Amino acid sequence: MTVHISENFPKIIKDFYLYDESASDGSAHQPIDLPFEIDRSALLVDAKKLPWDMSHAIRRFEIVKREDDVAGTDRTLNNRQPVTAQIDFNEFKAIGKLINDLNSIGPVTYMSFKNMLPGEYLEPHMDSLYGPLSIYIPITWPSGCYFKVYKQGFVDFSDLKPNIVDTGGHVHSVINDSNEERYTFSFYCDWQSPGWNKILAGTKINYNN
Repeated sequence: MTVHISENFPKIIKDFYLYDESASDGSAHQPIDLPFEIDRSALLVDAKKLPWDMSHAIRRFEIVKREDDVAGTDRTLNNRQPVTAQIDFNEFKAIGKLINDLNSIGPVTYMSFKNMLPGEYLEPHMDSLYGPLSIYIPITWPSGCYFKVYKQGFVDFSDLKPNIVDTGGHVHSVINDSNEERYTFSFYCDWQSPGWNKILAGTKINYNN
């Protein structure tokens, strides 16, 4: 599948979305079911109040911030290894509930909200710091937003379903070709923990660690 996007995007972006006609075989990304309900309306209210970091290609907010940028367990927020979050969960109750629900499955790490404005994009790239597999939970996904994985088609967020994506092993790009802001929450997790391992085992994604 290919899509024609607005002319204002750089050529590398337009070509990436136009000429790669691949479809997903499920090995690079796949939707998953989480064992709890997600209140996206409440999350959106919380997300809009976050003190966004404007120093990246798109606005983001990390739940746990280290003094350095080295990945590790300091980014984990769970009962076994508590760390200090950057926000007060008494004020951001929906975010606090989501993190508690995720940790009930197993440890999660590098949790971040991202806000992509209309016309913004991430050039084709791979993620290399925190592990190959990440989980994306769309809070909003306006028509005209695309997440494409090279030779593996588009990640399907049309029904706002969470997806596991192998962002460390596959080139991918994200664009917002809509007139609305897009909000997502993403994180990494301990795939060796029983809860997350069970979810991964229900997919076609190959992960050995």
